[in-house]
Amino acid sequence: MENPDRLLEVALMARNFAKSPSEILGIKNEVAALDFDRACSYRLLVFDNERQVGTAKLIAYEAAKAILGTKEESAAGESGYGETW
Repeated sequence: MENPDRLLEVALMARNFAKSPSEILGIKNEVAALDFDRACSYRLLVFDNERQVGTAKLIAYEAAKAILGTKEESAAGESGYGETW
């Protein structure tokens, strides 16, 4: 699979159905199945890490907003704590 988004789709589907990605696609060759499962596992790990970074940025933004006041320009401005989405 050349498209990483398709790889992610299969990996998420496998996680949701508690099956291996190669099992979902019906890959019979053991070596190819292992390689595909590992590629899906890596893509899923990258996806999960990206989500955690986004969550951490949001938490930092909300914390800065709470500490510095309710004005969004105070929290997201020159303090460097958050970003405006």
